[in-house]
Amino acid sequence: MNRNAFSKDTGVSRREPERYRSYSGARLNVKNISVTCAVLIAVVIMELVSSSNKSTLIYALAVVSLVPLFYGIRYALRYPSWFIFALIVAETVPYFSIIPIDPGSRWFIRYPLLFPLAIPAVWAAFKTRTLFQGRFALMLMFFGWGAVTLVYSLNPTVSAGRLIPDFLLFATICFAASRIENADDVQVVLGRFVLGCGLLQIITAFAYLFLPEVLGGSGETLRATWMLDERGLYRFCGIFNEPNAVGSLMLATVGSGVAHWHAVTSRWRKLLLALSMIAAVIFAALADSRSETLAAVVGCIGYGIWKYRWKGAMAVAIVMVLAIGCFTMFSSAIEPYLNRGVDSMTGRTEAWSFEVSKAEDSPLLGYGYQSEGEILRDHRFRDWEEIWNRGASTPLHNGYMTLIIGTGIPATIFWLVVFIAPWWALFRSGEDPWNLMPLALLVIIPALLLSIDESGLSEPRYVRGLLLFMCWAMAERYQLVHRAQAAAAEAQPWSRWQELFARSTVNGKS
Repeated sequence: MNRNAFSKDTGVSRREPERYRSYSGARLNVKNISVTCAVLIAVVIMELVSSSNKSTLIYALAVVSLVPLFYGIRYALRYPSWFIFALIVAETVPYFSIIPIDPGSRWFIRYPLLFPLAIPAVWAAFKTRTLFQGRFALMLMFFGWGAVTLVYSLNPTVSAGRLIPDFLLFATICFAASRIENADDVQVVLGRFVLGCGLLQIITAFAYLFLPEVLGGSGETLRATWMLDERGLYRFCGIFNEPNAVGSLMLATVGSGVAHWHAVTSRWRKLLLALSMIAAVIFAALADSRSETLAAVVGCIGYGIWKYRWKGAMAVAIVMVLAIGCFTMFSSAIEPYLNRGVDSMTGRTEAWSFEVSKAEDSPLLGYGYQSEGEILRDHRFRDWEEIWNRGASTPLHNGYMTLIIGTGIPATIFWLVVFIAPWWALFRSGEDPWNLMPLALLVIIPALLLSIDESGLSEPRYVRGLLLFMCWAMAERYQLVHRAQAAAAEAQPWSRWQELFARSTVNGKS
């Protein structure tokens, strides 16, 4: 097939600087990056140990991070497979719990990282018309509707402040996915993502081992490591500001790690990947992140049975028996955590009932993009616990209700159809040359299940959202490439005479 024709049809640049299938093809100055990381770590350790003024830490990190930020953006633009790694950094570092600023007011830390990285990628995505192809264009229409909702949003400032970064993240992911051409490219992108998750697990382990658990002698828990929830149970937070973030990282680490496992050929890399996934599971257990753990278990069970058939079913049965045995032996210690708020889903049932009533009041338009928490300020909502009293920052703990409340029922149905369609087409065809089906079982299905009692389904934010949208973008990219290849194959002349006739016809018209 003609390379130029394929590039024109699929939007792939003929001057692509990187072949994704090669891990060693990119020339990366490891020494300089290692020195920079060492400086950053040294600054953090010195400040944590010797300084009580945490504002100094912020300024020091801001200055030191300028060098890796500049070179990181430049490198990602040359080698788009690194965008997913760069986005992990941009979406997690500003929300580290060691930063002594309210997590809801850190936009001035997040935006300087995100905008310089995303804007050049978004411009490239528009220039190559990536965002106007296939379901990328349909998802772009959804963000356009989100912009329309700003007119009547309950909190236009919050809606705009979430819509703009979400669109930038989405467009950057689409640009990175537009450079994927085969199964090897998919695994290279997954490898970059796994690397980012592995580094976060190392930082989390550092927080668990070395950061203090208690401030002063009053017994007040430090959110940098552990927190005491409303029921008096200790839950691990690590470097994040809430325990569920540790569970979300686990879900992303395990899902991407299992999907990438077969592509790792080096033994030491497999060992590191296994340690990363094991650490993720342990930290999620310490955080008592039950929803994310259940979603990860469902994904792994589905993948095991799908890939290994009866052997996988037997392995699942054995693991379940062992799990039940462990629960029986240690039930006195485990039961308070497993039964935490089960009767009311930790207060969710009352909130869900109110959310449904509000959705019935405005089913077509919703109340504004990602401003869902504002509806809980209504005087008819009777639960005044602190977790429901943060205004627009209050999550509804249901990804589907977040979409309905924010953009309306028609837009929610539209989004779900666009999101599920590439996977439906993939399984319906029965062909999987890019090996994407494991991602559907390990990432997409767990995300759809988790969205029953957690928000964030339609948000390409943080680690879990980045993985979710990256997988969707790769699935849609496969559909575009597959259709382009099929059309090119059908257009091939049946004989040399027909090819000459076709050329003469074109030349005559021109």
